[in-house]
Amino acid sequence: MNNTSTITIRLFATLREIVGQDQLTFLWHDGLTIAELKQTLLQTYPELEPQFKAIMMARNCSYCKEAQVLQPDDEIAFIPPVSGG
Repeated sequence: MNNTSTITIRLFATLREIVGQDQLTFLWHDGLTIAELKQTLLQTYPELEPQFKAIMMARNCSYCKEAQVLQPDDEIAFIPPVSGG
């Protein structure tokens, strides 16, 4: 039996373009926060840094803060600013 739990990260707009995917999966561990996920992403994709200064974050379709502690199988969305007219 595999007891490995994951977190799904959904990326939109410019974030998706930079990473080249609209969804990533990370291993979950006890005490994992959104801030830690952001740091892990920045280590792999440093070009995300300017975008991460103004993003909104959602956990399971509800906006949240970086300090949010995550649970197994959570879905996290990183949403860049939206503009239009």
